[in-house]
Amino acid sequence: MDFMEDNLKEISSGWERAFRGTLLSTIISKQVTYVGLSDQRAQGVITLNALIIPLCFQGLGNPKYSYGALIAIVTSCLVIVLATISILHRQHKIDESNPFDPFHFSHISKLELSDYLEKMRKEVIETNNIAQLAIRDIHYVASQVLERKFFWLKLAYIVFLIGILSAVTTTLVFN
Repeated sequence: MDFMEDNLKEISSGWERAFRGTLLSTIISKQVTYVGLSDQRAQGVITLNALIIPLCFQGLGNPKYSYGALIAIVTSCLVIVLATISILHRQHKIDESNPFDPFHFSHISKLELSDYLEKMRKEVIETNNIAQLAIRDIHYVASQVLERKFFWLKLAYIVFLIGILSAVTTTLVFN
């Protein structure tokens, strides 16, 4: 009976580890999807505003539309800058306060392959270390990457909305 109970505990423990691994993998996958989604939206905003600018230059020649066109041009340029900032990657600082992160390309690229393999070997030996590294990576992506990307993208959308409304209102008022 003891042999059977030990085997059941071992199987149960294996399923718990597999569940934790699947859960961490799902969360990381979701975050990667969010990063891609925010970049696609920013690229769409950049494309839209890049099309608006030349169209508005034509309105500058007409006194009825010149103020609205000027506001739209300035707004579109500002939105393009904000959306570009949301796409740009901020370099991950490597110092004593940021321990070695074997999942982050900034850390990986600074090491020779042999050094990286040695550091990874030490981390991979203990499964708790891998889980802790994955959790730290999830926190980093959420707090440093996604928060920043969505802040700048949200700001770009707000500026776009205010700018377009201002351009239309100005055009209607001065006609």
